[in-house]
Amino acid sequence: MSGFPLVVEFRNDVWYQARVFDELAKRKITLALLDRPDLPGLPPETDTLTSDLAYIRFHGRNAETWWNGNATSRYDYDYSDKELKERARRLAALARRAPKVIAAFNNHAKGNAPRNAKTLAGFAREQLSIE
Repeated sequence: MSGFPLVVEFRNDVWYQARVFDELAKRKITLALLDRPDLPGLPPETDTLTSDLAYIRFHGRNAETWWNGNATSRYDYDYSDKELKERARRLAALARRAPKVIAAFNNHAKGNAPRNAKTLAGFAREQLSIE
């Protein structure tokens, strides 16, 4: 896999500790940064970079169906403009620390992902031109 960026996404908060981050950095493996509901057991929000790539994955924030729904209901989330503007500021801050920033949307139900990605891209361009 040399030549390809490697990204790891931990789905449990027990992995979020300095020694794991240090090992990822030593191997130049990117830690996926997550946007998800704020629920016990899920990884904390962090902007920890372990490589020269910042990769953020938008899962949606459907707290009500996260644990008791299915894959469709869990990711059925449409980000508001306010939420996306906030995330655009986060991406701009990451862009000051990492040469490459990638955002991926996993809130695929009902076509939310492409619509939200397009909106976020516009807000991110505005943020980057302001700074």
